[in-house]
Amino acid sequence: MKGIIGIVGGIKSNELERMSRCLSHRGQATFKTNDVFSIGQLSSCRGATLYYQDGVSVISDARIDNQAEILENIGLTATLKMSENELIFRAYSKLSINFVDCLAGDYSIFIVDEIRQKVFLIRDHLGVRPLYYSFREGEFMAFASEPKALLSLNEVSSELNEEKLEEYLQWPSDHRGYSKTTFFQDIFSVLPATVLEIDMDLHQSKETFYWKIDPEQFSHLNTESLIIEEYRKRFERAVSRRLQPLTGVQVSGGLDSSSVYKVAERYLSKENLFSVHFYPKVDEADEREYTMEVVQNNLQNHHQIERSVVSRASIDQVQMHIDRPDLSTIPMCAKILPELIEFKKKGVTTILTGHEGDTVVDTGLFYLFSLIFNLKFKAFEETIGGDRKTTRVRRVYLVKRAFHKNYAEGGLSAVGQLLVAVVHHQTVSFVDLMRIMASFGFGKVKKMIFGTGTKAPAQLTNYVPETLTGDIREHFSRICCAGIIDTNEILNLAGAAFGIEYAHPFLDKDFIELSLMVPGRMRISPQAMTRYHFRRAMTGILPEKIRLRQSKVLFAKTIWLILADMTNACMQENDFDAVTKEKLLLIKKGLQNMNHQNFDFNKIRKFQRLLFLQMWKNQLQTY
Repeated sequence: MKGIIGIVGGIKSNELERMSRCLSHRGQATFKTNDVFSIGQLSSCRGATLYYQDGVSVISDARIDNQAEILENIGLTATLKMSENELIFRAYSKLSINFVDCLAGDYSIFIVDEIRQKVFLIRDHLGVRPLYYSFREGEFMAFASEPKALLSLNEVSSELNEEKLEEYLQWPSDHRGYSKTTFFQDIFSVLPATVLEIDMDLHQSKETFYWKIDPEQFSHLNTESLIIEEYRKRFERAVSRRLQPLTGVQVSGGLDSSSVYKVAERYLSKENLFSVHFYPKVDEADEREYTMEVVQNNLQNHHQIERSVVSRASIDQVQMHIDRPDLSTIPMCAKILPELIEFKKKGVTTILTGHEGDTVVDTGLFYLFSLIFNLKFKAFEETIGGDRKTTRVRRVYLVKRAFHKNYAEGGLSAVGQLLVAVVHHQTVSFVDLMRIMASFGFGKVKKMIFGTGTKAPAQLTNYVPETLTGDIREHFSRICCAGIIDTNEILNLAGAAFGIEYAHPFLDKDFIELSLMVPGRMRISPQAMTRYHFRRAMTGILPEKIRLRQSKVLFAKTIWLILADMTNACMQENDFDAVTKEKLLLIKKGLQNMNHQNFDFNKIRKFQRLLFLQMWKNQLQTY
């Protein structure tokens, strides 16, 4: 476990020690201090210390995956062994800040160059390692691996960002744009795949998005078999890069986490590989049959965590760790916290997840959607498989999406063209088409009357590699979105409190770049089996029962039960004021009034956010 802290400008240097005490769970600190800046490297790893040479200082929270490649690029022997900080220094000394183009791994980096009078804050491609800063032009810049370290400084206000809190309550989709704003007005995140460059006089700053993707690097993969072979190779490498001597894996029974576990099983001995499964005690979310199939060779190191009543203390504990209200689909206090406690007992230092495998690998539904959007109905019918009755729900969903995109890109004339084509090819029934058009029309009228609702968060306009276009560009945007990056942050912060790092093989840079280039026709089988290319790559690794499984579990009832328990537990406390108690009562009534036969997931998420936000605000008042 590692972390970084620092101050540039007019803050007293002894405040660095206060910052380090806030992050003591990330390890012992080594400091470098002078009249201009004070920085600290936190680490529980042997040999991970601050590096200084020739007027350049480097600290990092990093796992660099391609050290040999970097050494070769800068003219050194590939077999040399050195710390991440020394490697970064040598690469920077040779290539200047352009060395970031060579990096692969998870990292947050700070470099101060006293000769050039520059400081650099650098974050990895998917923001797996958080990096926060507070900047007041001409006065000071402070940075840290966690917001709580910045909040310890008198110069950094703890005032909440009300606009961000409102966004939190209104987020319509996990695929919204990622913003550098946080829940605190004075604290910002360094954007993923970005270098934040600041002059040491603190008057000039610049953000540079550095992720460059060359589609031509895959030109030699000119057959499906070659693509599948490379896909398997890159996934195995993504898993093996992240393994530690004692590694844990979250196993859900689905395609993603099961693939991670079975690859890890190939590289680690049984006694060094641990797994946990969260069992929600709800029939429609019971994955134990599939989980046991995956871990059957190592049952002695498998642990099942059953859903239990969540205490108020566990809610507060999680939200204190992550410095924000919880935004997880399944509340962290019910699932993540018990997992961390169990893995900590085993001495695990890294937890592998199947986080966002379906987004990176892509289901293939966007390919089906693009066929409708581009009026290729013959290819659509050949690919979707089945009859109109068995594929009704999927057809309605895809046609509805196509209408919205046609309107956005071509206006009403494009909608009319698509309508004629859908009727001609009988893509959906007449009744379903009328419902789609009614919903589409109502949505447009509602937007005209009431506006778009939540303001889109500010973000870099060039936060996509310029070489990507069309469907590939859209796929990249779905991967590099707030839902994924925010989850990366909260998992890192929660794990750090236990001295454990979360690692996500599906978010490996090299694996993502190949995933973007897989032809759409390979992502879905002629019988509409989704993520078909990945399933083919996992042949011989996954049990067939898992590899060919297409069913999805439903967690709406599980989350409803957890929230009902949490609300009841909170209402039994006596330290809430009358306003808070009234808000909790409204949440409780709202949950009770839901249709228990057909839970509305979006409504559940709304109540979930209301509850967590209220708990977090109440918690902040006690500090």
